[in-house]
Amino acid sequence: MRYRRTLIAVLLPILPLAALAQKPPAGDLQQRFTQARQKYEEQDFKGVVDLLEPYKAKTTLPPPVFTMLGGAYIELGRFQEAQAILDPIAAGEAAGPPLLFNAARAAFALKQEAKGEAYLQRAAAKSPQSIAARALGLRYGRQGKVLDAYKLLRPWAKEYPDDREARLAAAFCAVELGRGPEEIEELLSGLPQDLPQVSVLRARFLLSQGDPRGAIAMLAPLEAAPPKEVEHDLRWTLGEARVQVGEAAGAVAVLEGHVGDDPELALLLAQAHQQTGSPEKVLATLKPFVDRLPDPAKSDTASRALYASIALEHARALVAGGRWAEAVTVLEKAAALDESSPTIWQVYGQALAGAGRREEAQKALARFQELSKAAAGKSKPKQPGQEPTDIALSEAARLSAAGQADKALEVIRREREVAADDLRLRFMEVQLLLILKRFDEASKAAEETLKLAPGNPDAIYQRGAVNLALNKRAEAERDFRQALAVLPEHLAALNDLAVLLIAEGRKPEAKELLQKVLSLRPDDATAKANLQSLEGR
Repeated sequence: MRYRRTLIAVLLPILPLAALAQKPPAGDLQQRFTQARQKYEEQDFKGVVDLLEPYKAKTTLPPPVFTMLGGAYIELGRFQEAQAILDPIAAGEAAGPPLLFNAARAAFALKQEAKGEAYLQRAAAKSPQSIAARALGLRYGRQGKVLDAYKLLRPWAKEYPDDREARLAAAFCAVELGRGPEEIEELLSGLPQDLPQVSVLRARFLLSQGDPRGAIAMLAPLEAAPPKEVEHDLRWTLGEARVQVGEAAGAVAVLEGHVGDDPELALLLAQAHQQTGSPEKVLATLKPFVDRLPDPAKSDTASRALYASIALEHARALVAGGRWAEAVTVLEKAAALDESSPTIWQVYGQALAGAGRREEAQKALARFQELSKAAAGKSKPKQPGQEPTDIALSEAARLSAAGQADKALEVIRREREVAADDLRLRFMEVQLLLILKRFDEASKAAEETLKLAPGNPDAIYQRGAVNLALNKRAEAERDFRQALAVLPEHLAALNDLAVLLIAEGRKPEAKELLQKVLSLRPDDATAKANLQSLEGR
């Protein structure tokens, strides 16, 4: 994904002093530890070592001592010494996030990537908004694990809005994942708007929303001298936008001479040459990449899709020149890289027919028709401007109405991974758990919602509904009355409290509640039925 290329390579930062303040040592070491903290703050790491190193053999000392000493070793480039004192403690479950974070820094410095990442994962699990979570999110971003990166970086960016690098990285993730305008604007609005990265992000978002002209206008001021840190994404976005509006010559101008060893830019330049009717230039641009197509069994999904597109574009140019046999060879490799592409099978069938291999051509074209039919039967793509969360809620509602509450719950929980603070998702999750009679899970989910939105009448009411399902009447009554204290016209709370009171024989108050519901909403069928039952009608 392009996101991998856009992120700046990030060195793990110095551990903040606040993280070192947990459980300080007592006794004779306390004064030295306090002095060492002061020197750490002043970045006098040699002074830290001089103060604490005499104690490093005492393995029973509190972890902050080793965390600080290990951090000082790391800053001085003494990575093996840092690892020697940090790893034994990090191996235990009692190791806290600060120590695990420094253990990760030492491991990365010693080229122990898997070990360092495992330490970060443990630290982030213990403290989801720690500096380890930030470092892990940025690392995932560089690896192209955009969803995993976003789940870590968006909460961090909200908690630390002045962290420009994390906010930019989270915004790149949001654009890459197709998140909605509100989420992307939330991340970009607090950044200096003259930053080249912000301009490129906004242009990419406009492009994703079907506004290539807007993307071109956004990037026009940077086109003459693209800043180095965003050059790849700027050229790709501008080139793609111009190809979309039919300005292929403009796309060639921004891409020609800047492809280098970049397969994404090469593919886009080839598509621009294809538009200008220059098949020989397409072949020349893509040949270095076609010559080294990856092994499908040893490459990831994104790489297979990218190189399959490169092979397809190359083959089209060969077909245009009547070079059928060469096109067949390239398309065989393209189909191996992406067996589900209807277009590849269509062009493959045409090339086989041109090469006189008619029986094989018929099979390839039959496969094309099969895949095309399957693609046509799938749900329509979201329209520009539709929020992903709205789409997820609509899909979950549809599945629930069709009696597939379990599948609806999967949709909601999948969307919650990237929009954890959207209360609508949480409310529907509790509702679906009640439908599925998974009351314990519903209770836990309702409590989590209340922690996120204390005092929200809907959240209070929903906990009451769960308590009522669990036959905890006293707790349910408390919640319904609390919700009504916040919002006296909460119809669901009025209705459910009335039902609870009827069950307990407290009919006069129940009748008052139902009459209030009908005064607010005369067509409320539930309230009408309950009132008629109460009155013996």
